[in-house]
Amino acid sequence: MASQALPLPGIAIPPEEIHSALSSAAVPGYTGSLQIEFSVQPEAARHVMIAVIRRQSKSTQEVTREIVPAVGAETARKKSVQRVLTDLQQKLRLRPVVLAIEAQYVDGELKKYTVME
Repeated sequence: MASQALPLPGIAIPPEEIHSALSSAAVPGYTGSLQIEFSVQPEAARHVMIAVIRRQSKSTQEVTREIVPAVGAETARKKSVQRVLTDLQQKLRLRPVVLAIEAQYVDGELKKYTVME
């Protein structure tokens, strides 16, 4: 059975503009560097889709529930949710994996490049 590569998550960045930028420095006499930076505009967050999937566990045996007073219980539950959100907040960022590409040219020939992630 042949293994199939799973598609990468996200949306591919069209390479044409990167090719054009790299080619713009590939001219005789150009010695130096060229940097291409990637960013995501804030409007992109409006296009992020979030799927919520809930799975509830149930026992086949009879479940006995402890009656918990409503006062204070909801506050503790909400605080536990807020703690998780606070922990995740810095990780909930929409950004490209590649932040920048720096290319080094000598007399128009691309000699070396560095990818910043």
